Formats: sequence, structure tokens, C-alpha cells
Amino acid sequence: MQAINLAQMKNEKNCTPAIYGLFILMTACCCSPRPDGGQGTAEQAAAEETRSANRAAEPEEEAYPEFSAGTSKDYAFVFKPDAGLVAVNKAGETLYQVFLYDNGPDYPSDGYFRIVKNGKIGYADEETGAVRIKPQYAAAYPFVNGYAPVCPDCITEEDGEYSRWVNGKWGLIDKEGRVALRPEFEEILEVGKDGRALVAVNGGQKWVRIE
Repeated sequence: MQAINLAQMKNEKNCTPAIYGLFILMTACCCSPRPDGGQGTAEQAAAEETRSANRAAEPEEEAYPEFSAGTSKDYAFVFKPDAGLVAVNKAGETLYQVFLYDNGPDYPSDGYFRIVKNGKIGYADEETGAVRIKPQYAAAYPFVNGYAPVCPDCITEEDGEYSRWVNGKWGLIDKEGRVALRPEFEEILEVGKDGRALVAVNGGQKWVRIE
């Protein structure tokens, strides 16, 4: 018969209350309320889903560019889903649509850039953003040497990803919007620095004096 170690039995008996107490402590820790109020995983997920839905339902504020205090420009270009590319002032108010060129805003030329309203083209001041020539032309090119080629009655013809202006007569305006060459030419090919313009007329080309 195997001998029974009473001392060992005594030690085992003595350890039982300690082990039992440790078990009680662990159970109490696991079952104690959590700092989040005791919501289970399912409840937390449902609450988070509700919060996400509420955030999604809130209208997003339109982001406008920050204006530097040191800049002389009081406008900036932004994209609005309902209006396209527009110029806005420092209050975020829309000033006008900006003519699109090469997938971006029109490049300023000779101090002006092109703007659009109701399908017509005009010009605004590069520095101040003020409208200098109200939109009134069916087609218009940038200013060069103080003049811009414009066409009152051209139509836009789509050509794949691109478009072109056709079926109209071209003339020139100055930076005040005054007519410098009446719109009677097939094309304005060049505006010289010497007060002349190279025009296309009757299938040929010639230099004419700008009035």
C-alpha cells in the first residue's frame, strides 16, 4: 500500500481556499461593468452604425481655398458639382463660370482670362477677378498684344474628345471691349505688335491695319 503523505495533503487543503479566492477574483473582474456602460459587442456595433449613418446624412460643407492675407487676388477657382469650374470671392460666393481650357481654368493672357455665362464668352481681369468684358461672344480667343479675336455667331462642333468653332466670321476687340476689326474674316491668324493683324479672307491671307 502506498504511503499517504499527510503533509502534502495538508498543503493541498491549505491551497484550496487561495485558488478558490483567485477564481472568484478573476470572475468578478471579467463580469464587472466596463467603462463603456456595459454594452455588448452587438450593441456597440449597432450604435456605431447609427452614428455613421447620421454622419453620412449630414450635408458636407463645401471646401473653399484659403486666401493668403498677403495676396492681391480676391478670388480663386473652385469646382462646384452644380456649376462646374467657377471663380469665388473670399466669402465663398460664386462670381462666374471660368472657361475650360486643357482640362483646367483658362490661362491668363495679356492680363485677362476667359469666363462663361449662358454659353457666351467674356473676359475677367487676372489680377482682381473683375469682369472686364461681359460674356457675349459665341467664340473667343485669349488677348494678344492688346487685342482678342472674337466671333459673335460661330457654332461649336464636337470632334471626339475635342471641339472647334466653325461657321462664323471673326473680328478683333480691344481690352475695353471696343470693336477694332469688324467680324468679317474667316479667321484671325496673328495679331502683330505693329498694329496689324494677319487674317484669312476669300481663301487667302493678308495683313490688315487694326483700327
